[in-house]
Amino acid sequence: MNRFVIFGASWGLGEVFHRFVPESGDKVWLVSRAKPTLHLEDQIERIWIETDLAKKGASQVVSSAIAAEELDTAIYNAGIWETLAFTEQYKFEDVTDEENERILTINLVTAISCIKALLPNLRLSQNPKIILVGSANSHDYVSGQAVAYAASKFGLRGVVNALKQGLRQEKTGITLLNPGTFGTIRFHQDKMEVEPVEGYDGVIAPQDLVTVMECIIKISRESCIRDIDIVAMLDPF
Repeated sequence: MNRFVIFGASWGLGEVFHRFVPESGDKVWLVSRAKPTLHLEDQIERIWIETDLAKKGASQVVSSAIAAEELDTAIYNAGIWETLAFTEQYKFEDVTDEENERILTINLVTAISCIKALLPNLRLSQNPKIILVGSANSHDYVSGQAVAYAASKFGLRGVVNALKQGLRQEKTGITLLNPGTFGTIRFHQDKMEVEPVEGYDGVIAPQDLVTVMECIIKISRESCIRDIDIVAMLDPF
């Protein structure tokens, strides 16, 4: 049995990951504000940890819920962006300080505090993995203009690079997964639907992200995938 914690698990990629990455007999803690789908016919135990990752103390809520249990994989998928990010209407000066702070808190600051809080649980595993879901926007060659979002994703790259050094001796794998363009993912009666993105001819297939995630999780403790990009075939970068 493997034990997972997945942040941002109630919708989008987080829901894809908790539905398709764990296997029968596994246990998964799902961290989100909204209640995720908990009861599926797959023999996976799902436990909801209700918390707002924008608020102080979220990491304590999560660590208290998991208590002293062993944890094999932590997937930090929580991420938000500016209201008009990725549109022609976006203007940096129109974004409020409060919105910038919320984005940086959820995407970066809380990620750091949650990883720190869960290290004792991960150290109990025979093959511990920490996976942060970043973005292709964390690369210099991608011309994104949403400032707080880009800053948070660049920041995750720094987190991974630094933690790789700090956790090297204990062989805890840490990976930054950088997706390119993917559509809005929804489930209706357990059927997955992907809405296209305006202005793009194609998006990443969610199952491909699951396959990459499975690869990261299943490699041995002797190796580490530090940074991996997966983009849509027709992404312009």
